[in-house]
Amino acid sequence: MAPTWTDATTVRERIDWGTATLISESKAANLQLIEHVPTNAEINTMIEEAEQYLCAVVRDNLLTSLTFDATKHGILSNFTNAYVAAMIVAENPGLYDSASEASLAADIQWSLAKEAEEILKNQDTILYLKGL
Repeated sequence: MAPTWTDATTVRERIDWGTATLISESKAANLQLIEHVPTNAEINTMIEEAEQYLCAVVRDNLLTSLTFDATKHGILSNFTNAYVAAMIVAENPGLYDSASEASLAADIQWSLAKEAEEILKNQDTILYLKGL
């Protein structure tokens, strides 16, 4: 099974807002001695888990109950990108120049994920997304 709402490249781009060392899987190979930098396959697994988590939270299997369209259902991509980015940064703070920088990056992503999650918990939002 492949991720539905985003991909590893997009998550990597979200982590690298000009401060992280994590840009590509090839660069990640050089960092393996310092931190466990997730591969694209591992990030894709994390994305799938985030998608399933959100389906459980909203009590609707959005992976099957709507046909995903990135221009119409961007909140699903935003949630998944932020959720996975927060997990990666929290697990790999050495990817940043300082602990405070890593903490801030993780906090920002976590806040964005939780904000999207709260919006999606509203069943009216789910009905709206399905109607698009």
